Amino acid sequence: MDAYCTDRGKEYLSDDEKLDQVRAFYSWKIHTCVQIEEKDAASGWSYELRDVSQGFLRPPQTVRSEMPLKVYHYDYSGFKTVSAEGFWVSTDTSKDKQLVQQIAAKIDCDSSERTCKERDAELFGGLLHPESEEYKVTKWDGSGVVADDEEGGNCNLGHRLAVDFASNSIVVTDYPLKAGGGADCKVFQNANSYSLHGGSIGIMGTDNIFSCTKDGINNVIISKVNELHGHVIDKPYSDWTDNGEGGPPATVKTPDHPFSQTDCKRAMDKVVSELSF
Repeated sequence: MDAYCTDRGKEYLSDDEKLDQVRAFYSWKIHTCVQIEEKDAASGWSYELRDVSQGFLRPPQTVRSEMPLKVYHYDYSGFKTVSAEGFWVSTDTSKDKQLVQQIAAKIDCDSSERTCKERDAELFGGLLHPESEEYKVTKWDGSGVVADDEEGGNCNLGHRLAVDFASNSIVVTDYPLKAGGGADCKVFQNANSYSLHGGSIGIMGTDNIFSCTKDGINNVIISKVNELHGHVIDKPYSDWTDNGEGGPPATVKTPDHPFSQTDCKRAMDKVVSELSF
């Protein structure tokens, strides 16, 4: 198993990564390949343990980072524009009303063209897929913008984009233009609304079991990671990491005094000893 782990660990190393010591072993305690990486460079030394076979910490997952939505609207001597970007979230909390895929969106409205354009990036099944929608503006005043797309499509759906300047919000409502349609269209027989949330969508993961620099230690709490089945990337660090002694990790609180290389080597050797059986 250690030979297998060594091969897996090599895949994690970049060509320009300069490490003084690298060694991998299989930990039966956490059922994963653990790679030891030590850097002794004067410019920045470090000690790390990484899960290189994703047997303990799960693979990358989709993560949403949310912040308040900002709708920009300008009026230049009668030439008006609106723009915003973020991701769509159903306004209905019902399980069957949620989006199947994650959708990042950018909205641009132009008063001279009387259109609003929506450009989407959909993440579905691990693949990124581009989409676009164009709406015809039916109302534009000091309170906001309303634009419609009534092309219909296979399921005869209309789409209404509503921008509200006062509440700083954008909502799209999908609604049936007429009853009927095939079996695949039944789910669309009622109106569904989605609000644009500020922020971004990304694919993130972690493989770090232990790290130590002069700024302190980040050490996974095995019992907590097991409770979360390894899906930790969207959880606060304080929920699943500590400083190796039950205190807050370095990502939450730096130590009262800088760590030395000896401090880090001693702490890492302790963790390696606990995992090496």
